[in-house]
Amino acid sequence: MTRLKDSSIRNICLILCIPLITLLFIPPPSLKCSEIERVDEDIFRWINGSFTSDTMDAVMTGASFLGNGFGAIGEALLIATLDKENGQESARLILYSVAGTGLVVQLLKHTIRRPRPGLALEGVRFNGGQPVDRLSFPSGHSATAFSVATVLAEKYPEQSGLFWVLATVAGVSRVYNGAHFPSDVLAGAVIGWGGTKLILRAYARNKEQKLSLIAAPNGCIVSISF
Repeated sequence: MTRLKDSSIRNICLILCIPLITLLFIPPPSLKCSEIERVDEDIFRWINGSFTSDTMDAVMTGASFLGNGFGAIGEALLIATLDKENGQESARLILYSVAGTGLVVQLLKHTIRRPRPGLALEGVRFNGGQPVDRLSFPSGHSATAFSVATVLAEKYPEQSGLFWVLATVAGVSRVYNGAHFPSDVLAGAVIGWGGTKLILRAYARNKEQKLSLIAAPNGCIVSISF
């Protein structure tokens, strides 16, 4: 007989509610908040058009890879290789978190359907080419980068500052590269951090599961409690 505690059910419900929470605290473009949109566009143009150089282009291209799905897989493999004691668990948590928050991102993207800066504004500077898909809000790269940073900061708190800096640079790179508005990146960061915190909490609770064998006259009953 398998029993699932109320806390585990609550964690699952909270993860599914992340899109609603994001919409409540970060108004989507469809609400036509003109002042917010104006500030968003001004910040975008400042980051996208300032401090440009060949060196910065190369740095921001590399930083963007930190939020790429393949980049996250590479980071998970690297951690599993370097940390012989806890690396495999950290790698699994990275993959779980990136997958879970990625689903939330795609749900929001296809619900809100905000066009990318290159489709909404003129004079956008692209570093590394224009994104193939047309949907902008929220940033999947930002969500992935902050998911990875949240896991690593939890597992290796001594280096947490480095992880948060790298995640932030990855998010800024998406604006610099012309792929996202700043609000897209902010929303992605919230989803990556918040969603991963919930996943880590659920994982920790489930890790404490107890397996008890209860002897019975006609055999054995296995009871797993979470």
